[in-house]
Amino acid sequence: MARMCTETVRLRVYLIYAACGAVVGLSAFIAFLAVYSNYHAAIWGLVSGIFATLVVLILVPHTRFLYQRYRILFYLQIFGLVVAIGSCVAFIVYIILAVVQHQGLDPTSYYVTSVWVFMTAKWAFGLFYFSRSQKRKYEDENQLI
Repeated sequence: MARMCTETVRLRVYLIYAACGAVVGLSAFIAFLAVYSNYHAAIWGLVSGIFATLVVLILVPHTRFLYQRYRILFYLQIFGLVVAIGSCVAFIVYIILAVVQHQGLDPTSYYVTSVWVFMTAKWAFGLFYFSRSQKRKYEDENQLI
């Protein structure tokens, strides 16, 4: 009973965290696009919000039946891993560009963009992790039947 309660609390914390990530990603997109004209940071903020939304959709118990298909979870897992690796490469590239161009820490610099690239990598890895855990739950439930 205590394990079930702990898992429920952990799931709710993950859901709240991912929902906040989706809202913040959308807010970053609007702010960097409209106020600062930093298109790189705006796009990466939007992509980060999209990946956070995918994490929410995987974790919500009511929509979990949509993702309990083995192939969908497998493809989401691979997609999350590929984007996480690509985002790590982009993070390094943006840091190198900011250093080479001697940019400061203003809202239009590549340093700010690298923060949102890191957030995208984090949510893409989260998509990989939670897709993998849901896929394992699906496999365990189907082996019991």
